[in-house]
Amino acid sequence: MSLRSTVWRALASRYPSLYWLRRGRTYYQQREESACERLMHEAVLDRIAALKPSRLLEYGAGNGSFLRKIQARMPDVECFGVDFSASQLAVARAAMPGANLSVGNLTHLKFETGAFDVVVGLGVLIYVRPQDRRRVFGELRRVCRGHLVAVEYITKFFDAGMKARFDGARDFRYDYDIEQHVRDAGFDVLDAGKIAAAWDPATNPLGELPHGMIVARAR
Repeated sequence: MSLRSTVWRALASRYPSLYWLRRGRTYYQQREESACERLMHEAVLDRIAALKPSRLLEYGAGNGSFLRKIQARMPDVECFGVDFSASQLAVARAAMPGANLSVGNLTHLKFETGAFDVVVGLGVLIYVRPQDRRRVFGELRRVCRGHLVAVEYITKFFDAGMKARFDGARDFRYDYDIEQHVRDAGFDVLDAGKIAAAWDPATNPLGELPHGMIVARAR
């Protein structure tokens, strides 16, 4: 590994936002959603719709691709999105004129306590630095008066081969028990399990790193 690569990995591991700001400029605007991702998103949308929210926050909303799906499926829901990447939110704003989108950090959400019926995020919490976890999960609980829906690489569900792939990942994910942090923050976990489409070779033929979904209710 070159010195430049070593230095970059060290910096990005300490400050993951550097990685996402660099990657987020073009990567998510150029990549195409896979069939497996579409099926996973449908499963998450079904779960959110069953909760019948009136006001929803997506943390880590990025370019707004999933938030647009929520709005299309549930047009009466008042949707908000937050992300630290201004460049990705600019893409979201262009696609969602008038949307409630704001640049922010999950360690300090600028919303009132109990502002949302549902708080949802896809592939965000696994990147939270160890020193930030308590504040991040505490903020998600503070702004949530109803349910949290967290879609993540849930490592305790992995077999040995999948776990090895996770540990070898090069995009600065952290391996920790997200479900326990959800409980510690003041949620009761109602369900935590694999998203079927991500674990079925028939619907995930490329072997994309599969996800689980945690659904929890604020105490």
